[in-house]
Amino acid sequence: MLDFLLPFADLGLMMVSIVFTVSLVPTVSSQFKTKVCSVPLTSSVVTSLGLVAIVLFEVSLGLHIAAVAGLISAAMWAVVAAQRVLYGGGKAVR
Repeated sequence: MLDFLLPFADLGLMMVSIVFTVSLVPTVSSQFKTKVCSVPLTSSVVTSLGLVAIVLFEVSLGLHIAAVAGLISAAMWAVVAAQRVLYGGGKAVR
C-alpha cells in the first residue's frame, strides 16, 4: 500500500532523526548553562535505549544513513541522561 515510500525510507528516517536531534539541542544547552536537568532519568534512558534498538533494526534492513542519524539522536538522549545524573533536578545556582 505504501510501497512508493520504500525508495525514500533511508533518507526519510534520517531526516526525522535529524529533526528530533536538533530539537533536543536547546534542552541540552539550557541544562548545561543552568546545571539543572528537568528531564526525568527514566525518560531519557528509555528513549536512548529505544533509539539504539531502532538503529539495530535500521542496520538489519540496510538503512545505514538512517542508522547513523538515529545513533546521534540516541547519543543526545544519553547526554540528557548524564546531565540528570550529574546535575540532578534541583534549583539552579545563580
